[in-house]
Amino acid sequence: MKPGSIQPNQHLFFVLISTESLFFIQQIVLVVMLLIMGLGLAGGNHQPAYALAYAESNQRNPEEEKACPEENQALSYIELTCDEAQEPLNKVPDKGITKAELEAEKELVDAGIEINQPQDKIGPLVVRSVPNAHNMVALTFDDGPFPRWTEYYVQVLGLYGIPATFFVTGQQAHAYPEGIQTILSAGHEIANHSFSHKRFTSLQEKDVRWELSSTNQVLEQASGIAPTLFRPPYGSFNQHVVDLAWEHGMRTVTWSLDPQDWRKPGVEDLVKTVVSKAKAGDIILLHEGKVETLFALSMIIAGIQEKGLEFVSVSTLLEKSQ
Repeated sequence: MKPGSIQPNQHLFFVLISTESLFFIQQIVLVVMLLIMGLGLAGGNHQPAYALAYAESNQRNPEEEKACPEENQALSYIELTCDEAQEPLNKVPDKGITKAELEAEKELVDAGIEINQPQDKIGPLVVRSVPNAHNMVALTFDDGPFPRWTEYYVQVLGLYGIPATFFVTGQQAHAYPEGIQTILSAGHEIANHSFSHKRFTSLQEKDVRWELSSTNQVLEQASGIAPTLFRPPYGSFNQHVVDLAWEHGMRTVTWSLDPQDWRKPGVEDLVKTVVSKAKAGDIILLHEGKVETLFALSMIIAGIQEKGLEFVSVSTLLEKSQ
């Protein structure tokens, strides 16, 4: 329930029970809602296990790949080159990750290459946080949209009436344009997260340009809105990447609070990490398609609101910094 929405005739009821009881009741309602969602997944071609596998197979994280190389060699995602970019999007081939590509990416990670550079060395076009006197924070979700999952995330956000910013990939938006409509119709913000989630600092300039422009094209076709924000995959960028994003009309946005939900830390630890560290101006990073994140989302929102912080979109956070 959104703060401030209690009617006068409901006041007596809420006075008679403690804050802890209210929180417990709220969690029961959420669990029931998620169970209903799970039953909904059981219909058609979207079994829960299938949906989870679908979601997680479309997020490539170098640390996860290092932990399970054999499993990740079998992952499949759309990999494109600039030459293929001339083909219609509905003819884009689906290629698997090769062992050589996997090993090459591991070498980059092990060598410590492509880590975030200090913001003062990149310039004002990169935003990690926006300290402000308005006690505002921005909640962001990466890597979607996904069938069913996006809808469930949006439903939980709707319970609290709060906005969020979804950094989506062109690949997923092209495959699931309905997800873009789900996000926008609920009042949330759409932003660019590349087309195929490749590490931009290891790409040639022409490939970076294609990743940015193709994603913008897909998102404009699906929403009628040109993205103004860009988040580099893995948070990996350099000055050249930032400049190219700016040429495409987008400011680069990373994050200041990352609970690493992709590591599956457990719902309790996930909630504790985010709520305890959240402060005014933070840009919080979470991911779509994660069961623990979905279950933790309600408690994260409630806990941050109890600290007196207000959720806004990244664009609003930037505006309020002026």
